Amino acid sequence: MEIRVYNRELVYQGIIEDQSSLLWQRKYFEPGSFELHLPLTAHGLALLPLGNLITIPDREDAGVVEDIECTESEDGGEIVAKGRFLASYFDRRVIQDISMSGGPVWWIMEQLAITNGITPIPGLTTGRQCTVEVDISTRIRLQNALTAFAKLAKAGGYGYRIRPDFKAKKLYLDTFVGVDRTLSQTANSRVIFAEDYGNLYETTYRTNDQSEANFAYILAKDGETEHEFTLNQNPEAPLTGLDRREIYVDATDVSREEGMSFDSWQARVLQKARNTLNANAKSEAFEADTMPDGNFVYRRDYDLGDIVTVQKESWGIERDLRITEIEESYENGVMLVTPTFGTPLPTALDWGD
Repeated sequence: MEIRVYNRELVYQGIIEDQSSLLWQRKYFEPGSFELHLPLTAHGLALLPLGNLITIPDREDAGVVEDIECTESEDGGEIVAKGRFLASYFDRRVIQDISMSGGPVWWIMEQLAITNGITPIPGLTTGRQCTVEVDISTRIRLQNALTAFAKLAKAGGYGYRIRPDFKAKKLYLDTFVGVDRTLSQTANSRVIFAEDYGNLYETTYRTNDQSEANFAYILAKDGETEHEFTLNQNPEAPLTGLDRREIYVDATDVSREEGMSFDSWQARVLQKARNTLNANAKSEAFEADTMPDGNFVYRRDYDLGDIVTVQKESWGIERDLRITEIEESYENGVMLVTPTFGTPLPTALDWGD
């Protein structure tokens, strides 16, 4: 496989073809990552300074070299280059202060990244826009931009990437949403990962509800007046007994700005509580090896972000889960794909001010 290398100005630098292995890990809600192993040579060192970009055929992502390790022994030397995909550029920016009183998540992401939210990223412009409209109201102040993007992506159910155009020397911010390919729908071709289909190997399943919360008591402050609200994560379900898991959300830092209506301010308060509940949802994830050209072909029949049906009859489990991560492994001319279905263990998402 040919790996092409560019500098940070998107100018072509050369080709790597002598790699021993490559891990290319795509992620839906955050930048993916890579790990590249190749022989220690002057050519390899010249191509892989920190900040250079690597790409692989037929992919819309590029990785930024952020870590280089060189080792040498009697058996020879090796370069190990690691990094994250281009959306990691947001990790270099801080959102100073921006308020959004309602709007689609994809539009808010564009406002933050391109219009007036952060110090501009050279060459970044509007790319493909998600067609799913999920509106939120929020204020983000003095927060790492990549952290904010992860929260926005999870709130909207979106994936996002920075896509390079090496000919035009531009970067495009894309937002996208996966396709529903579950058994329960008929609009799209169905994709099932199951023992009977022979496309699940080395399966790991994990679920955890230790920090689960589904009902919020909220304290907010409008000037000197305190207000108390509640929010049920699923209004259609009566949460009673041990099924009800309560949490307290302090939203006194969500200020009502001059000219803002009470309803708009309340929507922002409830959005903070909703984000807190999302961050404390029960986690459930399958991870399994599969062949990229089996009965369902990777990137043709299914891709990152799609929702598929996973069946593990010997464990009594059938779930419709989103593919949130896909690791591509290249070694000795063989490609192996390891999808992660569902969500990893949750982390707290504190929106700050």
